[in-house]
Amino acid sequence: MKPLVLPLLMLKGRGSKKKGTFKESYVVPSWNHLYIIRNNRPILDKYATSHKNTLVKLCTEWLQDSSWKPTVNTKVIVRIMVFWPDLRKRDAHNLDKLVLDAMEEAGLFDNDACALVRYMDISVDRENPRLEITLEKGGSMPS
Repeated sequence: MKPLVLPLLMLKGRGSKKKGTFKESYVVPSWNHLYIIRNNRPILDKYATSHKNTLVKLCTEWLQDSSWKPTVNTKVIVRIMVFWPDLRKRDAHNLDKLVLDAMEEAGLFDNDACALVRYMDISVDRENPRLEITLEKGGSMPS
């Protein structure tokens, strides 16, 4: 089965439009890039929402083209190869939340609590930073 390939970088704006310092750039999404706090609750900002929608679309397309059958109440081993855009030290575990939420929304599994994430390797690809993901069905979730 072909791996699910997802873009690693997310477009993010920062600075002030009023002061003329606003600019958009591509970032590796971490919790700080994804969420804003409203009413003491974290919610996805507009850039993170757009990135998640892109991930859901790509996951949905992959699901239609692959032999993967959506799972219900089943553990799923999620093996991830990370291709960073540069040699900067980063924590790969910051990538989990949005990717797993997108996979769940696309219907790859019924609940991302069933996902057992395993980072297999990290590398650098300056031209095409990405995640390459393979899935394997595991046993049933405890009931």
